[in-house]
Order: sequence, then structure tokens, then C-alpha cells
Amino acid sequence: MARLYVANTTKQHHNFLAWIPESTKQYCETVRIGSQLCIGDFPLDQIDLIVKQHARYGLVPYKEIKNLRTFAGLCYSVGAPVPLEAILQGVQHNDRALDERAAERREEQAAAISDNITSAMRERGVDVPRTELTIVEDTQRGAEPKVAEGFETVKEGVAPRHGNRMSRKAQRRFTQ
Repeated sequence: MARLYVANTTKQHHNFLAWIPESTKQYCETVRIGSQLCIGDFPLDQIDLIVKQHARYGLVPYKEIKNLRTFAGLCYSVGAPVPLEAILQGVQHNDRALDERAAERREEQAAAISDNITSAMRERGVDVPRTELTIVEDTQRGAEPKVAEGFETVKEGVAPRHGNRMSRKAQRRFTQ
């Protein structure tokens, strides 16, 4: 028998549900933000089963968080609690992963908006060699926006005015 510890590295509470086929009992524990729980004492084969149930939803061994490139909501340890440093590292990792994904989405949206504008103008017989789009977070009065980015897309053979910051992925999506 070994203890299974699950830590929550997200910014919301998580209801951890586990089911063991040999048992009619379901395990349901709320793992609060930035904390961990001992889910229970189980034989190692049952722990493997629980981990496999949750791996598809982002449960990872706490030692792997530093090597991940994607969001990891929950991490676990068998036999000993997840170290506090690993939980903090997971929270910081998730913040970076979410910020990067948000930046990618803004970039993709800028390319899509630019493509729509260019297509609409082309239908009217107007050639648009360059489009510029600025995205600024809507804030309360006097507050500095946390997000303020500009994107420029240019037709092939046209020099970018501001240096092209758009990634290759977004450039491929932008069609002229």
C-alpha cells in the first residue's frame, strides 16, 4: 500500500474523482487552489489505474512539470507529499503556458481579421498591400492595459513598416 498525493497548480478548486473497478466506492476529494491532498492508501496497481484515468486530463508526476511545454493542472506523488517548491513551480509554469497560448490566439485572430479585411476589399476591387491591427485590453479608467499588441500583415514583396512580429504559423494562415 502507498499513499497517493495530488496537488492543484491551477487557479480554481478541483474535484478529484477516482474510481477503482474492484470497489463500488468512488473517491471524490476537493483539491483547493495551490494545495494538495492525500487521496488515500492504495496498492500500486490501483494507483497506476487512478493515474491513467487522470493522465488524459493533465495529471502529471510532479517531477515532470519543469520539462512540460503545456498547461498541467494537477500533479501527483506516490508515497510522499508533493514538495511545496514543485507546486509553486507548477503555478508559475501554468501562468507562462497560459500567457503564451493567449498570445498565440491573439496572433491567430489578428491574421484572421486581416485576411477578412483583405478579402472584403479585394471583392470591391481595392488592393490592400498591408494591414495593421492593434489589440489593447479594455481597462478601467486610468489603469494601464496588461495587453497591448500590434500586428502587421503584408502582401508578398511588400516591406513591413514596423518589422514583422507575426509568427510563421500566423503568416501561413494569412492569405493574399
